[in-house]
Amino acid sequence: MTVFAVLFEEPNPNLKAKIGALFEARFELAPGQTLVAVEGKTTQQVKESIAEHGEMGRIFVVPISNYAGWHRTDLWEWIKVNSGSVV
Repeated sequence: MTVFAVLFEEPNPNLKAKIGALFEARFELAPGQTLVAVEGKTTQQVKESIAEHGEMGRIFVVPISNYAGWHRTDLWEWIKVNSGSVV
């Protein structure tokens, strides 16, 4: 699967709910910062599944192929499980 970061302006409860409904595999880093894991979709397809023309507000979707940082252990475990990578 590919992990994507979905970044959006908060508060946006409608967008947050839509992301929750669309993506079973998700991890909320912080308000307005959610990782989602999907199989066989491009960045454009992920963005369009959320909102085609900005109707849900400002969003930014980017695939994560490489990463580093300091964060909670459950984040690294989630990425490992959902991307098949080794942390």
